[in-house]
Formats: sequence, structure tokens, C-alpha cells
Amino acid sequence: MRFHLLDPLRGMAALWVFTYHYTFSTAFRQSFPFLHELFKQGDRGVPVFFVISGFCIMATAKSLIRRAGPSRDFLVRRALRIFPTYWASILVVIAVPFTAGFLGMLKSGLYGLPHSGDEWRAPFHDFDFFEWIRYASLTQVFYPFPDANALSVKFTELNAVYWSLAIEFQFYVVVAVALTRRQHFIGILALITIISVPFVFWPASTIFGIFLPYWPMFVFGMLVYLLLEIGTSPQRMLGARHRMLATVLVGAIGVLYAFTVLMALEVEPVVFAAFFAIATWCLFALDDSFVNLLYGGFLPGRVLAAGCAALGSMSYSLYLLHGRLQQLTTQFVRQILPMNSIAHDVGAIVLTCLLVYGFYVLFEAPFAAASARRRG
Repeated sequence: MRFHLLDPLRGMAALWVFTYHYTFSTAFRQSFPFLHELFKQGDRGVPVFFVISGFCIMATAKSLIRRAGPSRDFLVRRALRIFPTYWASILVVIAVPFTAGFLGMLKSGLYGLPHSGDEWRAPFHDFDFFEWIRYASLTQVFYPFPDANALSVKFTELNAVYWSLAIEFQFYVVVAVALTRRQHFIGILALITIISVPFVFWPASTIFGIFLPYWPMFVFGMLVYLLLEIGTSPQRMLGARHRMLATVLVGAIGVLYAFTVLMALEVEPVVFAAFFAIATWCLFALDDSFVNLLYGGFLPGRVLAAGCAALGSMSYSLYLLHGRLQQLTTQFVRQILPMNSIAHDVGAIVLTCLLVYGFYVLFEAPFAAASARRRG
């Protein structure tokens, strides 16, 4: 089952996380206050990733079961898809302080090596061998960290967004283990889901580094896939007017979330994930419309659809590197455009996306292709 709209959704989630970390100019905040507030909700992009990942991983697992493929292939494919790009992103993160020093030299004529106390802090100078091993293996997520109030704190010295990747890979390991008992595959996942429920209501458990507090978000995506697989699709449930009704439902969910933003209401990530899963199910009714627009629509529509698809393709790279690369792009763009301007914001975001696309072509795309070939 191919769900083409998942790529644009994944891309928009990555861009949303980007805007969450980006510091917008005063001009933008004053001109678009609601949009700025919406952008600052971008940490909700992580639950979006978890839901989409649950859908895709369930699709992969069910495909493996149908063709009686070896269980180890599942985890090998996921590791091949995740770790090489992740390790390459670490190299980019390491290179950023040195590149920033070079850009500064073009203006001042002086080059200084980055050190742990300056603006371009290079904490890897202080890492020992075991710290590097923990980061490279994503086991840093389990390391006790004094006064940590969020998992991202454990990764901040290198790149804060890596925390969710550590949780994501734990999801993969759990599914891989469940696949070793295929006749009980769904039952094992259901049992883990039941075990995870108390952790959702125990906020302190999110600091432990285990997947359980986040597992229900992943399960929501799995449920969407299973509903579609058994034929409980919006096309069947909503009848002849499924496109219109699905659009109305998605719009209603969007309006409801916009209301929470306007009223400054806190929406728990798991609640947000549940509503996003419902919206995802509805959007399946519009998938063929997106495909028609992508390949046969009028030119502006095709360009927009292609852009969304491209953003989705590089969403993993964008998620990994936006925070560090924007440090370079803002340094460069401010030499050309006034810092306190909307043009500066747009220029920095677009340039960051272009740099990320280069990384995607060089590093992520080849390993994604290798993972796809292994599936074939």
C-alpha cells in the first residue's frame, strides 16, 4: 500500500521543527504574530514523525511477514537507513565551527580555531572515547545527566534533535524482536502498548531514555495502517463524497488546533499525535488527488506538489542538520540582508534547506537507495 502524501507530511513536519528552533526577526513576529506562534509549536513535529514512522514500519513489517523474509532483514534495513546518514550528520556538526571561523576570516582577515568557550562552541573537543561511542550508537539517551528536564538535554552538546532518533531506533528494535514470533506479532505489540500506558501519565519517565512514554504515538500510526489494510478506508467509510468529507474533517482538526494556539492552550504530545493520526487516515482519501496533481495537474500545482515531495524526501536530513546549518546561513545572509527583516528570515531558511539538499544528495539518498534495494 503506497501512501504518497506521507512524504509531504514528513517534509512539513521537518520544516515545522526547523521553525521551532529558528529565531525569527522582530519584523516577522510583529507582522505575523499568529504564524510565529504556530511556528513556535514546531516541537509537535516530533509526534508527527512518530505517527508516520509507525505507519511505515507496520507496512514494512507486514510486507516482510507476507513474503516470509528473515526477521534480521528488518533491523538491518532500518539500521542502514538510519545510521550512515546520522554519522555523516555528526561530521557536518563537527565541521560547522571551523566553517564559521573561515567565513569570519573572510570579513576580519583573522582565523581562530573554535574552542569550548566561544560563540561557536565545539564541545567535541572535550568528549572522551566513551562519549563518542555513546553518541555514535545513540546510547547517550540512557546516560544519566544531572538536572536534565528533557531528553534533548542529553544531546545538546552535539545536536539536541538526536534524542528522538534514539527513541525511534528503539521502536525498530522492538518491532524486530516481535517479528521473531510472527504468529504472535500483533499480540506482542498490543502487550507492549498496554505496558506503555502508565508511562504516558508519568512525565518523569521521559528522562530515562526508554521508548515506552513515546510508544503510543508510534502505535497510532500502526493503527492507521492496519485500518487501511483491512479495508476500513475513508473511501469506504465516508462513501461517494469521501474527498469532500475527508477535507472537512482535516480542516476541522486544523481549526481546532489553531484555536488551541490562539488560546495558548497546552496540548499534550500524545493527544496531538492521536488527532494527527485521525487526520492522516482522512488524508488517504486525497492521496490519488495528490498523485494526479503531481504528475498531471496544471503547472503551478505540479511545481508545488513536486516541491512538497522533494521536501519530504530530504526530511530526515533537514531534521538532523537544520539547527547547526542555520548558524552558518544566518551568519552569511546577515552580510547581505538586514538582520531585522523578513527577507533575512526567508533567506536563511531557504539557504539552509538548499545546503541540506546537498547533504541529502551526497549522503542520505545513496543509503536510502541501498535500503530499498535490500527490500527488493
